[in-house]
Amino acid sequence: MTGFNVDSEPQFWTSDGILKPDSVVKKDGCVYVMNVAICSDGIDPDKVYSDEVSKEKPVVEVLKATYSDVKLSALVID
Repeated sequence: MTGFNVDSEPQFWTSDGILKPDSVVKKDGCVYVMNVAICSDGIDPDKVYSDEVSKEKPVVEVLKATYSDVKLSALVID
């Protein structure tokens, strides 16, 4: 990806312990924290998305100490 700095599975020391999101993508002072999850049959993808985003919120707090624009998202494949 041109112009993007991508860190795969970086480790962050947070109030919840060490967390390791799937990817942290940086570009132009903006940071995107992203996770990918695959749902099993019978599992609500909306709940999986919510769980994936919730568990990485402490990472956002760590990154906000350095970056002013931090976004958090997940890709859920059903």
